[in-house]
Amino acid sequence: MAAPHVAGTAALLRSVAPGLPAPTVAAMLVATAEPLKDVVPGSAGAGLVNPVAALDAALGPLPPPPPPTTTAKPIPAVTRNQVLNMTLPKDHFCA
Repeated sequence: MAAPHVAGTAALLRSVAPGLPAPTVAAMLVATAEPLKDVVPGSAGAGLVNPVAALDAALGPLPPPPPPTTTAKPIPAVTRNQVLNMTLPKDHFCA
């Protein structure tokens, strides 16, 4: 896992949890990596780094987002003639 994106993920983990020791960061990266298919285990590292899973391991999962609170009213249907009346100049005749 010695690749720039893995090093960046490790830096991200240390930025959100500065007290994490390096062995713990490495263990989180290995534990949250997605295994590669058709690869002999141990021949290509721990797998594909998963930054979101690693962050969840460092911080815990985020709470669900609040439900939407939109109070917008539905837009009423507009006829073709209403659109033409709004967009065409008044001296333009359209049947």
